[in-house]
Amino acid sequence: MHNKPTGITGFTRISDKGSNFNKVNFPKEKVEIELFIANRFVDHLSSNNTKNIKDLIQNDEDDYDFTFILSSGIKKYLELMEIFPPKGGYNDATGYYKDLEMAEYIVERIVSGKSNKYESKSLSVDLLIYPTGYQFELSVLCKQLIGFLLNSKKIIFSGVFYFSLIDQFRGHACLLYPNDYSYIDIEKYRDNSTYNLYPENG
Repeated sequence: MHNKPTGITGFTRISDKGSNFNKVNFPKEKVEIELFIANRFVDHLSSNNTKNIKDLIQNDEDDYDFTFILSSGIKKYLELMEIFPPKGGYNDATGYYKDLEMAEYIVERIVSGKSNKYESKSLSVDLLIYPTGYQFELSVLCKQLIGFLLNSKKIIFSGVFYFSLIDQFRGHACLLYPNDYSYIDIEKYRDNSTYNLYPENG
């Protein structure tokens, strides 16, 4: 086991008494962080009746990250991928990115870093991508561009989800692939950019 760096994320609650930043406190070790994320992802799916999951099992490091068993007895697998800085670390990341460049970077990591690694296996596997730093929260457009680009790639995953934490206990997931993004004209958004503000500033 080894420690893994994480960024800063959370939400700011505003009331008549002022504002209060509620930071998400991540575990320190890589396997614990992944379990932290996976548990909240499963809770989200179950609460929205997307999947009725009976059990979640964390696998050894040389296998898919998790196995989850549906109430029907069907076994599926879950692989995780954090969205982290392309260069440097969290302290150097500004929260600014061009949506298409970010989408292309993430898709390349999905294809070369994850899908190709397991291309010989023929199992039902979902991929969950997630940020631990506010700088890498994906805009609606960026998520759509990722889905659009993935449709032109050959990947082994039956589904690719994006998961973002709301607070210490809850998060929200959306399905990026498979999904219909054929309406997107990718060239139209080549210069679009996103700037995520530091959450403690409200």
